[in-house]
Amino acid sequence: AREIEQGLRQGKIAQEKYAGKSSSGNPLDRALDELLNPKIRWEVLMREFLTKYVKGSDESTWSPVSRRSLAQGYYTPSSRSTSMGRVVTAPDVSASIGRELTIAMSEMKAIFEDVRPDTVDMMYWDTEVTSHEPVGGGGTSSACVFEKIKEEKIEPDCILLFTDGYIHDWGVDIGVPTMWCVIGNKEAVAPFGKTIHMDLD
Repeated sequence: AREIEQGLRQGKIAQEKYAGKSSSGNPLDRALDELLNPKIRWEVLMREFLTKYVKGSDESTWSPVSRRSLAQGYYTPSSRSTSMGRVVTAPDVSASIGRELTIAMSEMKAIFEDVRPDTVDMMYWDTEVTSHEPVGGGGTSSACVFEKIKEEKIEPDCILLFTDGYIHDWGVDIGVPTMWCVIGNKEAVAPFGKTIHMDLD
């Protein structure tokens, strides 16, 4: 793998040298960029995160593959586990997120149907956590999610947050594996946990 990557990089350098910098944007240049910087679908990254940190994740299997991912044109393992632990899912319902959240939550529901956690704590938030139907507007502070987890003594195996990344207070790491699913804001990277950028187009 290292030799292949080195060969691709050398090919890109040679292509730029002989074709000139003005060649950027041509099909060969784009193909080399895609090979050197492969894009992994956010659904795959989310599924890998959940099956890595939630109990029972070592029982995922490629036989059969997940029917949901297969229908969308890619392969991910399905799970045979009957006990998967506890997940906190915290979607940002501030005024800046709309249709994108619906798409993301629909995909997450499908992943949970495969992974089957024992408990899913849904925490809708903007500047505070609400325990009823999503409400939103105003600023955005994810610190309230981590405070609520500590306050209610919830012990999740992992935390999954959905946000547009326009956050004035990210909160602090409470020692639980955390994934930030950032919608439509390529510049936003959380100060802790794993950040994935969700391309929903």
